[in-house]
Amino acid sequence: MKTVFIYSSDKGYVSAWGEKLAKKYGEGFTALDIKKGIPPAEIENFDTVILASSIHAGSAGKKIRNFCRLNIQLLEKKNIILVLAGLEEKEYGQYFENTFPMALLERAAGKLWIGGRFDPDQHNFFIRMIMKKIKGQSGGIFSEKWDTVDEALKLLDLMK
Repeated sequence: MKTVFIYSSDKGYVSAWGEKLAKKYGEGFTALDIKKGIPPAEIENFDTVILASSIHAGSAGKKIRNFCRLNIQLLEKKNIILVLAGLEEKEYGQYFENTFPMALLERAAGKLWIGGRFDPDQHNFFIRMIMKKIKGQSGGIFSEKWDTVDEALKLLDLMK
């Protein structure tokens, strides 16, 4: 089964998660950064599509939303796994609904919330102060859920 991981990652966590998945999955796995552009023909030959994005300030990036909207007919023919990353886990259901079209939400074999991280070294002073005010703490916030890589592998096995 050929699988493509289409992702949008601003600070690297979603990309790193995909790399871990690729290593465990092995041959037949391709990762494509949506920011580099992905022609629809490039995903035609894949059986399974994993769509992944990070959430910032309550929403996913426009590129992943636009990609889904523009390629919905092609994506509806594929096995789908949806992946979102962020710090506000209690709101994750709403984030899935705001990011992905209903047709993909209904079709998805799984929806994975993979946690997230805020590394202050990757942000400017203004963003660090906002996060300190919101979270009530300074420094990094690391709530990665690396075990979700294994959950994704189980979903992929079920699709074979």
